Amino acid sequence: MAQFLSEYVDANKMARVIFEGGVYGCTFFVDGAEVKQEMYPGKSEAWAEDAAENYVLGVKQLLT
Repeated sequence: MAQFLSEYVDANKMARVIFEGGVYGCTFFVDGAEVKQEMYPGKSEAWAEDAAENYVLGVKQLLT
């Protein structure tokens, strides 16, 4: 099970930074519904936090 580390929110978008199996990642939501999860092998917690923040600010677009 993934460990929840932090959460970013802006308008109807939310992203949670997670840590699972030694790998950081993000779970992305729109209007409270999960739309995608990405894991970032070899990347740092800061990398995942940047991805989460970029998503809620509209910089990062998800390819679903």
